[in-house]
Amino acid sequence: CRCWWHAPKTPERQYLAESFVCMEILGELRQDPFVNKHNITLDDERLAVTELKDFAAAGGRTVVEPTCKGIGRDPLALQRISKASGLNIVMGAGYYLGSSHPEGVAAMSVDEIAGEIVREAREGVDGTGVRIGLIGEIGVSSDFTAEEEKSLRGAARAQVLT
Repeated sequence: CRCWWHAPKTPERQYLAESFVCMEILGELRQDPFVNKHNITLDDERLAVTELKDFAAAGGRTVVEPTCKGIGRDPLALQRISKASGLNIVMGAGYYLGSSHPEGVAAMSVDEIAGEIVREAREGVDGTGVRIGLIGEIGVSSDFTAEEEKSLRGAARAQVLT
């Protein structure tokens, strides 16, 4: 999740931020995995399909993918990956850490967050028809902000309603 990314602390390590993950930087990433944007982003559909086909060949049938709004959830990509891999993919809903909340969440009420999650379960996400099957991953930081509490309460309320 990009909310965990941080810039390299020294000028000589700046190249790590945008480098593709490769053998040459694995030692650096083992020490500091959040310094590289590609290391914390799972958005390569072709690679996902390849790896999931291996899982399916080993007998796997279902994958739970809890990425939620604000950290890269992509319902249409999950639908394509599901079709290409032959696997069921259970998509998550809700909001992660406050630092990753998309614009507009701060103005939402607990009931509005709950209503959004319920709609995503019953009707689909943002007009795609792709429905969620899991409430989560709901994030709270060590600071447990008021916005995170609201998100958590909205998710809990949606759970009761679904």
